[in-house]
Amino acid sequence: MSEEIERVKLAFMYTTKGKGGKPVYNWIDMGDNSIRQYRGNNGRNIITAKPGMVFTFPEKDGQLYINKWVLLQETYPDQQQVITWAALEKSYWQLHRAKLKLTKALKEDALLSAIEPIANAYRRLPGVSKDQFLAWVVSRITKEVNP
Repeated sequence: MSEEIERVKLAFMYTTKGKGGKPVYNWIDMGDNSIRQYRGNNGRNIITAKPGMVFTFPEKDGQLYINKWVLLQETYPDQQQVITWAALEKSYWQLHRAKLKLTKALKEDALLSAIEPIANAYRRLPGVSKDQFLAWVVSRITKEVNP
């Protein structure tokens, strides 16, 4: 005997930081006002949504079934709440982008710091030796390490 697939109406609220810094997407169940958290696939939300969008999902045993037939049903009725969620969503993603940008900058700074002695040595060499030095540096970078 197979159980029927039920339908659950969820409104997207906002994204928060989960374990390991991964995004957690917060949804409110329009039936019982409980909060549901989903981690999505590959860090993505379970469906492309903005705060306040309400979708009806097929569900069986607490498991959502996401497919191309999940359509936007309506918007959350409390617009003041939607404005708050939108602010939280925007602030999460602005902070996330700023952290990524900072991490990238720190990695670039570390690389520049590491290669600065090589660049200084290159600048001190006479013209003919510069080509040989660059060839040596490239050979060291591309040299395969034997296991």
